[in-house]
Amino acid sequence: MARLPMLNLGSDKHVFTDTTLIDTNLGKKTKPGTLPAGLEISVHAPTICPTPILGSKMPWETSFTSNGSVIEEEGYYRFYYECLPQGIRSNSIAVACIESEDGEHWVKPDFGIVEFNGSRQNNLVFDSNIAGRPVNTVSIFRDFIAETARRFKLSYVSPSSDGDCVFTAISDNGHQWNTSTIDAFKSEFLIHNIHTDLDTRQGKYVVFLNQDIHGLETITRSESYSFDCWPSPEPVFKPASWKECGHLNSSTAYAPWPDGDSYLMFITTGSNTIQMLTSRDGFAWDSKPKLPINNSDFLQSGAIFSPCTGLFRSKNGDFSLIVAVTENPITKPKIGANKLSDNYYIITWPEDGLMSLEAVNEGAIVTKPFIFTGETLNVNASINQKGYIKFELIDATANQTSYKEPIENREFKDCDDLKADKHNHLVTWSGEPSLSKWSGRPVRLAIRMKKSRLHSLHFKKEIRSVTENY
Repeated sequence: MARLPMLNLGSDKHVFTDTTLIDTNLGKKTKPGTLPAGLEISVHAPTICPTPILGSKMPWETSFTSNGSVIEEEGYYRFYYECLPQGIRSNSIAVACIESEDGEHWVKPDFGIVEFNGSRQNNLVFDSNIAGRPVNTVSIFRDFIAETARRFKLSYVSPSSDGDCVFTAISDNGHQWNTSTIDAFKSEFLIHNIHTDLDTRQGKYVVFLNQDIHGLETITRSESYSFDCWPSPEPVFKPASWKECGHLNSSTAYAPWPDGDSYLMFITTGSNTIQMLTSRDGFAWDSKPKLPINNSDFLQSGAIFSPCTGLFRSKNGDFSLIVAVTENPITKPKIGANKLSDNYYIITWPEDGLMSLEAVNEGAIVTKPFIFTGETLNVNASINQKGYIKFELIDATANQTSYKEPIENREFKDCDDLKADKHNHLVTWSGEPSLSKWSGRPVRLAIRMKKSRLHSLHFKKEIRSVTENY
């Protein structure tokens, strides 16, 4: 039998967004990319805060564009959002900023930067006057490896006669921006949306675009070691048809999974639908089920959801996403006491709770051979009172195709019960957690599950038990 490719988990958290780690059903082969009976990769519903984070609109907020950027820095949050100031006839947008000390309660500071109707008493931080050209869409992020003068970075799209151009700007405080006069790159295809970030895993800047390529909305990607100059973007996700892609041009929200080994992207694919994509490398993207948030009690029929940002971590450790909720002009739903229209809302999941390997009833898997660095196995899991999750460590040093060589004292029968919902279960076998003897050696994990969810697993370098509940 051929040797399987060796995975290296190191001491990074592995999140179950796909079947990358999964090999067999305790000896029964499965088709590539499929799961054994009883198990599935699930997307879970968020908790939705019923109060919008922006509140009443100001005159410079005639309408929103459903795009935005969130920055968290030392426990302080900023949300940059695009708006169309009242009285502006062009298609140029402005960027405003609200701030929060907890990620839940937001204020609109008067920055005194952008003039509107003869006054600078507003929360606007960027517009066409600062850029020196029309601004169609903007992305802002915090560069944690740059010097202070360049720690905040902004990219925006401006149209030209021969295609859309991407320009950049930098700031030391996230409010006042120094713009470049040279475009970072130009595209012959229309750009609807831009999202730029620093990929710390790859040590590169990345940009994702929504583009109209030959009549089909397409997500493209470019990467660069320099924020100021980028190669031409290449397609990385192309829906099969306009029906499949729907309102893709509304927004593309990209982010690495916080502290995990996967990437996420949220796209609007139609009325009441946010589609999620996952990737291990940022290039190859897999489509996942839509987020289960439509038809909730307060997001009434006729609403359009648009993800404004990528996933970010709240102060309490939850994972959060900001979405825009706007009235669908086609269906024109009846206006009620709880009618929402053209506002931003926060939806949240417990840490890693967005997705899981789930056993609705009962199932089992064996992982592919891998090596790890660390001393203990900690897992993020949700376990029903009538359910369980058991782990068995298998020696793959001599035979990487074998699943029949469990390590003595690390077998299913020795695995202690895990209880309740905890984001950091310490796995023990007869009370013993240490796995240091097998660190750096090829192993597999066999996992048996019943009425439970396994969100992530993490081989840690220190022996300690964290028992924080969801």
